[in-house]
Amino acid sequence: MTQSNEQTHQGIPHTTGSKAHQELIMLTKVSLPEWIRSMKESDVAKLTAFISESVNKDDEGYEKLFESLAMMMKYVPNFILHSMIPKYIEPNIAAKITNKLTTKQVIGVASGLSVEYISATAVHMNNQLALSVLLGLKKKLAHQVLEHTVRTSPAAAYAILLHAPKHLQTTASQFCSADVEANLSSTADLNSYQKIKALA
Repeated sequence: MTQSNEQTHQGIPHTTGSKAHQELIMLTKVSLPEWIRSMKESDVAKLTAFISESVNKDDEGYEKLFESLAMMMKYVPNFILHSMIPKYIEPNIAAKITNKLTTKQVIGVASGLSVEYISATAVHMNNQLALSVLLGLKKKLAHQVLEHTVRTSPAAAYAILLHAPKHLQTTASQFCSADVEANLSSTADLNSYQKIKALA
């Protein structure tokens, strides 16, 4: 048994790049701590199912609120939203609201927000929508958001970048480092990282 593909925890082998581990990373948008990476795949699958069910139940109660906030945002000028949103809406809630808006509307609002806020929201968004927003922002802002996301939430960043155009992946290659790589736990994220790093 090779340590490069498998690790052993109290005599129980597990594959760090297993499907269950990757699904949990996609759900939580964060790198997995060692105690979860050391769990059997069947136990990780149960944990993922439990978290997913809890999140879905929580979201059901807020669905109408998200729809109402999205409707309100359609009629409030962006310059007002730019100052209001960071004060009153947490990034994870903002990400839920983006599902009720068009990509154009999301880009219009995001263009006036801080790099930190856009990044914190992007990691909670659907990966394809987050990528579309990055591509829709002005080049300088998009690169700043990308760099901040790679450094603060690498697992989420490389999930977003997996299907990004080559020019965006090439930009991301500038931010590759040993510290970033150390915070990636799934095979998919590491493969994406290596692919992007090779473009540097």
